[in-house]
Amino acid sequence: MGEPKTAEAKGDVLVLRPAAAHLKLEAAQAISDTLASPTYRAVRKIVVVLSRVEYIDSTAISLLVRIASERQLRLCELSAKIRKVLENLRLVGLFEVHDSEAEALAAFAD
Repeated sequence: MGEPKTAEAKGDVLVLRPAAAHLKLEAAQAISDTLASPTYRAVRKIVVVLSRVEYIDSTAISLLVRIASERQLRLCELSAKIRKVLENLRLVGLFEVHDSEAEALAAFAD
């Protein structure tokens, strides 16, 4: 079984799976470029799977805040460390957080 795609459309939802363990400038730029691409520019529903992310910097957090302000965003599979960072910054309430990708996708169906 190969690596999962880092960007994959599932119906009308774009699922992003950052491969970088450290979500910082370069990884945030790659996500931003993906969202700006002609393929995904019009997609309004985004799920970001953070299962591989061990560290997130202010650039990546700012990007997630911007995405949440412009589109419907769900985060899932956060490590305890990433969840703690978002809690410390009082951002958990800004994002809809789910335990699994399946739950995040199902939340769009509600």
